[in-house]
Amino acid sequence: MPSLMDLPRELRDEICTGVLLTPTAPPDINQSFDTLIESRVMYKNPKLRAWTRGVIYDPKNTTTTVPSLVLVNKQLHDEALSILNRLSKHPTYEMDLIIADEVLLLPTWTLLLHQRTTAVDTVNVNFRIAGIHDKKKTYPSQFYGGFVYGDGGGPAMKWQLYAVLERFIRVGTGGKIEHTDTHLHVTAKTVRINVQTPPLEEGLQFGPPKSGYRRRRETGLGGDVLDPAYLVQFVRNQLTGLLKPQASHEWFQYGTILYEHVDEVVVCKDGVEMMREDVAECLKGTFIVDRYFSAEDMREYKRNTWKLRKSRGLKVVDD
Repeated sequence: MPSLMDLPRELRDEICTGVLLTPTAPPDINQSFDTLIESRVMYKNPKLRAWTRGVIYDPKNTTTTVPSLVLVNKQLHDEALSILNRLSKHPTYEMDLIIADEVLLLPTWTLLLHQRTTAVDTVNVNFRIAGIHDKKKTYPSQFYGGFVYGDGGGPAMKWQLYAVLERFIRVGTGGKIEHTDTHLHVTAKTVRINVQTPPLEEGLQFGPPKSGYRRRRETGLGGDVLDPAYLVQFVRNQLTGLLKPQASHEWFQYGTILYEHVDEVVVCKDGVEMMREDVAECLKGTFIVDRYFSAEDMREYKRNTWKLRKSRGLKVVDD
């Protein structure tokens, strides 16, 4: 029986490329809340603008996901490294993002071939729903927020999602960081978020988040499992708020993380596209003016940001 090394090099390269680009298995969501969060940590650094710390990471999930294929023998090792160098010109990352019991985000990198790059072609985020919010369970308030509304700040989940994005742009896929001000300015041509519909057990139904409004929390009104359609719309609303702000310059400032580092954002539900926004076009159409942010301030920001985007290889349009 012929071995892999007996195949023509071109075919062998195709096989190796497919293996290298195969994501590792994400965590099993059919586990208890406590098991899912076991051994995960909250990173203190870098200091983020997000108003929450409700995101916990696996400290072991910071190395590349390159399979043992590269260790088979020297020839295959060298060929795999050559393929990796080629793939590094247009790197793609894959993240599994679990929302556990509606209140906590658990990111896991499942495809991570190029740990040190600061220019990523595509970041694919697969958003999965695990567990059911239990109003009788005590979720420590300093860690878990979910869809609870704060004082003028919107639901905590808004900031939890922002924290995932912000940390990636600040430090890439890095784990523990020593300095509060670390900023690598990681860029991405495309950030694609896919919300996956979870299997629904018999007798259960989808509904709005129970962790949100007080009446839902106290009465248990709504469905049992967070509705993926609700989550899709929630994500779309948050991205639209960042890219097309209608409020003050203070809220506009949060959207600058996208204006300065991303080309487009895409939101899907079970692989079907629901939203696509061209970040450069959004920047072009945005013009926030208030008592603390003048028209000239806005024009100056745009001039500087167009230069910044060009230097980072991002799309620039005539403004």
